Amino acid sequence: MTRNPLVRTILATLTLLAIHVGLAHATLVFVDVTSDPSPPRAGEPLVLRIDMRDPVDAPVEDAIVFVEATAPSGGAMVTSDRFEEVDPGVYETTLTLAAAGDWTLLFRDRTFRQEEANATITLGVGPTGTAEPLTFIFPPTATGPQSLTTWLIWLVGLPLVAGLVVTVMVLRGGSDAPVAKTDAHTDENAPAS
Repeated sequence: MTRNPLVRTILATLTLLAIHVGLAHATLVFVDVTSDPSPPRAGEPLVLRIDMRDPVDAPVEDAIVFVEATAPSGGAMVTSDRFEEVDPGVYETTLTLAAAGDWTLLFRDRTFRQEEANATITLGVGPTGTAEPLTFIFPPTATGPQSLTTWLIWLVGLPLVAGLVVTVMVLRGGSDAPVAKTDAHTDENAPAS
């Protein structure tokens, strides 16, 4: 391996970038939903709070999440603004649900433009409404290149970049093996062996 710290730093950065890009695709996301007030009251502002965690219990940051609430009668629908991230992996939005009963909440995770993960839960509104946290999972979604050009960039570009990094490392790395010295004072009349 090379002794040059700059090359090591570049290699480590490229490795982390490759891992990050690989992990950028959808995976399971575990979500806990709480409300304030709890249980929710009809006709009053309701703060919905979601706590998003990945499979290793790390907070899911910078998510783009919306919710659509459908009334118990199936007629009225309330759509939220984008949830605001208030802590790492914790998001909030405010809704007003007009009627008591079981509202259907459709959560939409639009973090990545080529995918949308959806999950539906039921939230009871009114005196006998939901008072405990609800849990759901955003399922993994099929993600892929948006076009043939994107696919070709990954197929051809990534190996070229890896090859370039390896070439630079080999050329700048030097040799750890000792170099054999040649004797400049050889006898021209000595017999060849």
